[in-house]
Amino acid sequence: MQLPWPAPDHGGRCLTQVVPAAIASLTRSTSPLRLPDADRVVVLLVDGLGEDLLREHAEHAPFLAEMAPAVEGGIDAVFPSTTAASITSLGTGLPTGSHGIVGMAFWLPELGDVLYPLGWRDRPNPSVVQPETTQWQLAERMGIAVSIVGPRQFDGSGLTTSALRGGRYVGADSPGETVVAVSGAVQGSPPCLAYGYFSTVDKSGHIHGAGSEQWLIDLEHTDRAIRQLAERVPAGTLLVVTGDHGMVNCPDEARVSIDGRDFAVDVRRVAGEPRMRHVYTEPGADAAEVAQRWQRLLGERAVVLTRAQAIDAGLFGSVAPGVDERIGDVLALPTGDGALTMQADSIVSGLRGQHGGLTAAERRVPLLVWQAG
Repeated sequence: MQLPWPAPDHGGRCLTQVVPAAIASLTRSTSPLRLPDADRVVVLLVDGLGEDLLREHAEHAPFLAEMAPAVEGGIDAVFPSTTAASITSLGTGLPTGSHGIVGMAFWLPELGDVLYPLGWRDRPNPSVVQPETTQWQLAERMGIAVSIVGPRQFDGSGLTTSALRGGRYVGADSPGETVVAVSGAVQGSPPCLAYGYFSTVDKSGHIHGAGSEQWLIDLEHTDRAIRQLAERVPAGTLLVVTGDHGMVNCPDEARVSIDGRDFAVDVRRVAGEPRMRHVYTEPGADAAEVAQRWQRLLGERAVVLTRAQAIDAGLFGSVAPGVDERIGDVLALPTGDGALTMQADSIVSGLRGQHGGLTAAERRVPLLVWQAG
């Protein structure tokens, strides 16, 4: 099946390669993404910061606009282009098919239910759900001092254990706390690797829309915080800024309810999010027939494909044994600025800004570098 969008470049210009490149910078080794050599590296993830959005609103982020692009035009997030999948790919260096966190919400056979990684605590065991060694653990084994700075509520969570295990976790809830914690993490003897996370751009984009007045103010505040962080780190420190996904504003007229009876034929569960739906079929149902039915119902408003077609197209990269069962038997991706909504996740379905799909606006994220003088 020929898709209208390319698969992520997992082995090259992709979020999977960012932390390996940071480690290569510290160890003076090679990686697909080339970063300047440094003794201290800070990797910052701005949730929801797409390459297109940053370029369009560069005047509201003057420091980010001044940073040098490590890759012109940005890099690929992974698929689905959503936080849980992308953060795990950032932390493990693996595509979603290899680490198994295949979306915002997906069927986990051993749980017998849908797993929501953002609300995941300690059950099921995250080290079993995502057993792969993280890049942070590898860095520690190389003698690199690793610090992970993130919201206190995620300290010890299932997603943190899956994506960010390794190193010292430092709780920070506000941009100010994040600036102080991250800058403090790289004051010690090198080599040092620190990770920091900024969430407000994504939150305001979901609620008010990307490019809204609220979103622009949060972008300005995030840009100022990153500038303040740059002013605090030791000379020679390399600052690397990226995003986990972009965002599409979905107007009311582009939203399609999938709660109708016709969509439910041979379907036992729908998960994912409005820009990328996992559709799990009833035992014995023909996934190809369900995909064809959904395609007829949605027409040009979405691209519908089977799990096999998605895997063959390389959307999930190399798929580890058992992970295929977490992927929907059928996948539905809206085109344009559409959204596939349902009452079962009415809050998420009602958000203005959405992501998860393969469009450039969702998939492309910046990779920016700056080195302290």
